[in-house]
Amino acid sequence: MTIFRRVSNQMKLLQNTVPFTFLMFTSSLLYSQEIDEYTLKAIWLEKFTHFIEWPENNDTPYFSIGIFNQDPFNGKLESIYSNYFVENRPVKIKHIYDLDSIGLVDILFIPGNNDKYLFQIIKVAKENSVLLISDTKGYAEQGVHINFYTLNNQIRFEINESAIHNSGFFVSFRLLNIAKIVQPITSE
Repeated sequence: MTIFRRVSNQMKLLQNTVPFTFLMFTSSLLYSQEIDEYTLKAIWLEKFTHFIEWPENNDTPYFSIGIFNQDPFNGKLESIYSNYFVENRPVKIKHIYDLDSIGLVDILFIPGNNDKYLFQIIKVAKENSVLLISDTKGYAEQGVHINFYTLNNQIRFEINESAIHNSGFFVSFRLLNIAKIVQPITSE
């Protein structure tokens, strides 16, 4: 009975040690590989597509993510999505420099310094079922669907529930539950 107890205790120690060692090893790997802000935002762009339904079926062969004017991602979107599919379509990254091209994408990322175009971007996007995402303070309040912000050194996002609803998108409650809601839909 003593041998059984000793073997049993050693097995318990091993069971507790192996996961802890694995956790320490993977945690150190994660901390040693710093992920910058725009890599995380690029990953979030794809994650949003799992929780949002577009108002109409798009028959284009590509799922297009556009960046308006300057590209803060510096090629990260192209490298992350080079062999990726969204809604069973390969992802194509497009750089958008004029308002007429906004309707050619499924998602449009609007970096800062686009205040003078924002109202027009929102109008064209609504007409063409384009999901708008930005990372500029105040853009969600002005009608952008999803806006990234930083709180306690963590990237968070807010959703303009009224704007997204008025544009015909359906957002899963799972995404709404983890977002800060701006301009919530009021029941009448």
